[in-house]
Amino acid sequence: MVRSMKVALFASLTDAELRLITHSAYEDTAAAGETIMRRWDPSREFYVILAGTADVRTAEEHLADLGPGDFFDKLAAVDWGASFGYPRLASVIATSPARLLVLPGARVNTLVRDGTGFGDQIHRAVRERLPGL
Repeated sequence: MVRSMKVALFASLTDAELRLITHSAYEDTAAAGETIMRRWDPSREFYVILAGTADVRTAEEHLADLGPGDFFDKLAAVDWGASFGYPRLASVIATSPARLLVLPGARVNTLVRDGTGFGDQIHRAVRERLPGL
């Protein structure tokens, strides 16, 4: 499933790491206009857009446009120690019908902790999007 998606985020993973994702991830869909994730939500899932588009925003402003291969919410999914995570800092709304790969936060933590290329990409994205963190 994951290898055939050709998602750049997964390109550096080993077959064993891809199997971890395949066994724990699931696909979901969102209709245009549907909220995929709400700001301040305490859930810890990590999303990858497989098809479609989405808008990242706070109540006050548009932050980003997302499309196939883009991912969110790495900050809430990553356990920063002592079971401490962050709430969602923005809402994500589908702007077209979307197909999503959803990974549980625990699986994201395993991949990040094990020092994979996946973890490097997650940390880089966090630093780029939240430079003061």
